[in-house]
Amino acid sequence: MGGQHLKDPTPHTVVVEREPPVIRLHHSRILAVFRAFDCFLVLFMLWAVLYLAGAPWSNSYTVLGMLAVIGFGYFAESNEVYYLWRGWSTPKLAYRLLGAWAATALVTSGAALVLGLVKSVDHSAVLSWIALTPVVMVFLHWARRQFLSVYRAQRMQPRRVAVVGANRLG
Repeated sequence: MGGQHLKDPTPHTVVVEREPPVIRLHHSRILAVFRAFDCFLVLFMLWAVLYLAGAPWSNSYTVLGMLAVIGFGYFAESNEVYYLWRGWSTPKLAYRLLGAWAATALVTSGAALVLGLVKSVDHSAVLSWIALTPVVMVFLHWARRQFLSVYRAQRMQPRRVAVVGANRLG
């Protein structure tokens, strides 16, 4: 038996993929829900402020709201707002949300000036919307974190781990 090698009686097949290997960031579905919720919140806050001010909804507000949703989606992604919930401390997340909203408000206001929407909107309502939306958004992100931390502490949660690369240790 000294020099004898055991052979595996079953042949092994090797599957070769034709696509090059790609490293993908892991974004959970719940983060997509949070993105969608924030976009809905931007529009809801505009509607709520207009409702409380007694201003009727018009196409100008629809354009303003859509510009804000698109702008916020872009600036929130560039500020890395929607990464794993354990990624940023709450004050840092609030800072990033406020930065994303400030850039959104600036770009949306500039676009409203260029498109001539300023003439057909209630200025005090729009300013209230610009001021209140980030406050509500930061509060809801904080509340979501509090809820999820309590919820996740009560149950076992499996973790996914990806190992990239190998060395001589294995």
